[in-house]
Amino acid sequence: MAKVSVVMPVYNSEKYLKESIESILNQSYSDLEFIIINDGSTDNSFKIIKEYAKLDKRINVISRENKGIVYSLNEAIRLAKGEYIARMDADDISAPKRIEKQISFLKSHRDIDILGTQVKVVGNISNDIKEKNENKLNIEFDIYDDNREKILNYWYCLAHPSVMFRKDILRELKGYNDFKSEDLDLWLRAIESGFKIYKLKEELIYFRMHEESKTRVDNQNYEGLKDGIKIKLIDVFKREFKKDFKYIVWGASNGGKITKEVLDEFFEKSQCIAFVDKFKTGEFEKIRILHPKDINHIKFDYVFIATEPGKEEAMSSLKSMGLKCIKDFLSTV
Repeated sequence: MAKVSVVMPVYNSEKYLKESIESILNQSYSDLEFIIINDGSTDNSFKIIKEYAKLDKRINVISRENKGIVYSLNEAIRLAKGEYIARMDADDISAPKRIEKQISFLKSHRDIDILGTQVKVVGNISNDIKEKNENKLNIEFDIYDDNREKILNYWYCLAHPSVMFRKDILRELKGYNDFKSEDLDLWLRAIESGFKIYKLKEELIYFRMHEESKTRVDNQNYEGLKDGIKIKLIDVFKREFKKDFKYIVWGASNGGKITKEVLDEFFEKSQCIAFVDKFKTGEFEKIRILHPKDINHIKFDYVFIATEPGKEEAMSSLKSMGLKCIKDFLSTV
């Protein structure tokens, strides 16, 4: 029986699929099964998968109509025979020793349940965008901490296709829930259940960014962002959404608008009393805009940070006021 089950959902990925499959088949650690779910592709993806399955018996192919990534992942988890489950995406590339290094670490650190890695961003995008996304994806984790605060405040700090799990914890958590941001939901449920997440300080995944990627598709109408905010609210407020609630949104732009929209859905009795923006004045969404230095003069229950460029400055400013992250404020972007 294989020690590791690599699971990879595939949907219309013919352009990058060969590189992705070969990066798993050519791993230095070979005791693995490779479960590939063809999720109703309409391009040549299934043909490519079948060609590789003829060459390597470690590949287990499932092909059916499209049911989405969450269904596919849970299906693969049910089929997995390995002690460990490694995620893989059909447009990314695993470094040759990725599986070997993750297995070695998990064997020597029995207290770690979910193990990611740092990534190298690739794709037909500018170097500035690559660097920006690498900075977000490669935030280091603390092995002595549950890393909940980082996962809540830094959106994509744990690259989903880089992760290896102990299979038992995935089954205890009953797999993935049906969210656009299914990985964020899983990380937070795992932490709440007492499982530990860590990330190797080595780039073991070539993380491809392109126009057809799941992240870009999910965010065409900001559905991924909205889902992520909802997941964070559920985790932080434990579904206690009926109380009167006065809040501030830091960021008078699109992120602030979306944040308020989701908050008003969750907190029916809530009231946004101000937006905060050091570059704007007047009103936004018919609500007054305050300069950061004026926050001390109003009463509020919570602050939601909805600006990516100003996130660090906002968090630093709020901490200097004696407010505590998660207890008093949270980043929604």
